[in-house]
Amino acid sequence: SPSSIELEEPTTVFLTVRLVDPDGTTNMVGGELRAGGVSQSLEFRDDGMEGDLFAGDDIWSYRSVWTLTGSSARIEVWAMDGDMVSPGLIEVIPIESPEDTGLFDWLLGTGLPFLIVALTIAIMAGIAYTSTRRRQMSKDLEMIESWSGFDPRELDDEFDQP
Repeated sequence: SPSSIELEEPTTVFLTVRLVDPDGTTNMVGGELRAGGVSQSLEFRDDGMEGDLFAGDDIWSYRSVWTLTGSSARIEVWAMDGDMVSPGLIEVIPIESPEDTGLFDWLLGTGLPFLIVALTIAIMAGIAYTSTRRRQMSKDLEMIESWSGFDPRELDDEFDQP
């Protein structure tokens, strides 16, 4: 099996499980692959077909080509012996993105929607701030205009009376 998988690149995977089954009654080895929010069931074989080298050698095999997304692939494998299910063995394989991704690739991928959303939020915040400031300034001007002005000539008559 690979130690890492390239992001969204077809990768041939060959998984083997050596099963210790003293009574020889295990009838199935299964598993599950989880990567990028997707789950896929795995069916291992010990019949000498489809990637298994020798039938009945207690080495169960699975061969496939995976094209995965996400940051890691989680593989869990278990054996079924009649009504009993063994504890699962879990292996996590990292999914690596190519090294040559640059700003242009980022913009075409997740960057452009993020950039558009960020600009939209910034513009909406600016409009809201400007609108709030204009309303506050208008209220302040109304309050200032409501104040009566002091005209000292109005009091001249009161002081001139004997």
